[in-house]
Amino acid sequence: MFRLLDKFAEEKNVAAPQLYKALIFSLIENPADILLREHYFSNFSYLFENHAGIPLNLLLDPLIKQISISENVTFFYKVFDFDFFTMVAKHQKLTSQYAIPLANLLGNVYLNDVVLASAACIPLMLLFSRFNLDPLMQEHIIKFETLCLA
Repeated sequence: MFRLLDKFAEEKNVAAPQLYKALIFSLIENPADILLREHYFSNFSYLFENHAGIPLNLLLDPLIKQISISENVTFFYKVFDFDFFTMVAKHQKLTSQYAIPLANLLGNVYLNDVVLASAACIPLMLLFSRFNLDPLMQEHIIKFETLCLA
């Protein structure tokens, strides 16, 4: 399906959005399947890097909500998750609207998981440095620093 979406995105086929949404739905419905998630994140990374027109927010909104709801219940972070978040943090179409909730997720991992803190630190610092002039991100950074110092 990813190869098909790659081809559809290249050709600007009208069926590409439906296929993209189906892939997102499949990912969101299976957060506990680690092999599937790794495969999806790898393929989504490829698509986002090669097709700038694919909207990142359609994936980020449900993904962030799903992780927030099921974190440490059915969703357990793996190193490849942070590789994907690093790619997202660098993506040109990422807006502060989605950067702040993502930074919140990564900040929670950084503060609460000693093993994964160093992996979460990379995309978190990318988000902080990239959106440091945004007033909402500045507020989030201050709250994060307060938690760190408490």
